[in-house]
Amino acid sequence: MPGGADSRDIRTARLLLQPVRTAHADALADALADPAVYAFTGGSPEDALWWRTRLAFLEPGRSPDGRELWLNWVIELSATSEIVGYVQATVTGASADVAYVLGTRWQGHGYALEATRAMIDHLMDDLGAEEIRAWIAENHIASQTVALGCGLVPTGEIDGDGERLWMCHPTADAGSLTGPIDR
Repeated sequence: MPGGADSRDIRTARLLLQPVRTAHADALADALADPAVYAFTGGSPEDALWWRTRLAFLEPGRSPDGRELWLNWVIELSATSEIVGYVQATVTGASADVAYVLGTRWQGHGYALEATRAMIDHLMDDLGAEEIRAWIAENHIASQTVALGCGLVPTGEIDGDGERLWMCHPTADAGSLTGPIDR
């Protein structure tokens, strides 16, 4: 099925999150073409062919063994229909590991926070996620700010890449995370 295991669009005040499709390859290659996007995570920009292959792999929405949901959405600006990045969640049981990547041209406008909050609300409200996790580089202040804005807090756990685990247990908190967005 198009969009895989969770083919729902998610709308916010300024954004449309669409389940990834191979048709998004050119737009993602363009949006994420600046090498600065990879300063904290490593890697380098990929071309549209790489993105087509990657999106075809992710599009079914499940790991090959079926144990994990792989939920991936492109972030589209409602006003211009530009794709500016993506958000993703790997869901195992009641736990979801989340990530977000935004092209440098669109950073600093609150889009990553808005998209990530909407994704987390969906994970909690519609999929029953009880634990949200993100691995963030120690010196990546922008990603840490998004995580804090989504209710995640840093833990003492650091992985082999030097990224710290950030977590929240949203079921312990009242209400959703889609309150006013700070700009």
